[in-house]
Amino acid sequence: MAAIYCPYIDEEIGPDDSTQDHIIAKSFGGVDALSIPSSFANLKIGSEIEGRLCQDFFLAHARIGADARGNSGLTPKYVVKSAPETKSEKILRVEFSPHTLGLWDPIAKTNAVDVTGFRYTVEVQQQRFIHERARMLAKIALGYSTYRWGSGFRAHAAHADLRKVLWSQSLKEFDPGFAVTLDVPLFRIVRGDTRASAIEGLCKSVGRRSCIGVMPQNGRLNIFAGLLGQYIGSIGFDCDVDGIWEEPENNYGSFLFIWEDLPVAIGLREAFERMLYCIRNRSHWQLHKPSDLAQFVAAARSGGWIDR
Repeated sequence: MAAIYCPYIDEEIGPDDSTQDHIIAKSFGGVDALSIPSSFANLKIGSEIEGRLCQDFFLAHARIGADARGNSGLTPKYVVKSAPETKSEKILRVEFSPHTLGLWDPIAKTNAVDVTGFRYTVEVQQQRFIHERARMLAKIALGYSTYRWGSGFRAHAAHADLRKVLWSQSLKEFDPGFAVTLDVPLFRIVRGDTRASAIEGLCKSVGRRSCIGVMPQNGRLNIFAGLLGQYIGSIGFDCDVDGIWEEPENNYGSFLFIWEDLPVAIGLREAFERMLYCIRNRSHWQLHKPSDLAQFVAAARSGGWIDR
């Protein structure tokens, strides 16, 4: 049987040594249709990157809102085992889950929410998962590029640089001259950065869905990702774009989003046009099927409120 190429370790493996890897984990809105065969290295990725990102407060909140259950099928929740209550200085256990906020007092062994006449204010410290987000971006870039371009990506892109990020132990490993560029925002994009603001807005406009965008520019590919409506960052790397790119130049790039358990790919220009519509109407994407987008673009252009 034919060997299988795994982009995460840059090796060909036999079918018996392979497993199916979701390019975006199911726990972050991924689907079976957006996956590639890979080595069992994806199990390490799952524990070291995706598992830790489940403890990211903002991504956990998005998972709860989207009811993104992952392979386990368990209801998503976010737990803080030791959260000090600001007035009483009690240490409470806080649990966020769909439609529920649990406050447990381990000393009194009571559910603090059920104690009437009391109002609690707790402090929850948020760890900055910057390194994990960077590694996740590298993983998505490797997986999605292999999914889309196959051997062409292997031949024309500097994918070894992406693996350096994927398997790094710390961002301190990379000096300012490192070939890969990373944009991993802490909380919100600096408003002076127009391009980053537009990308962040695009990731939010799809609602609680996940997306991947690709922008070719001057011998490089820039790939950004949004998980359940949260922009996690972008990663850029050297690539002979002419060797793999087939999109029309006026599309600016390509955009893939998850819609009803299917990956839908459109031009980046059309995606930004849809975002503009959402901003003006204060709504999220309401497509019932992919062809609705073409109808939307035609109607919007005929109405004269977006550029032709």
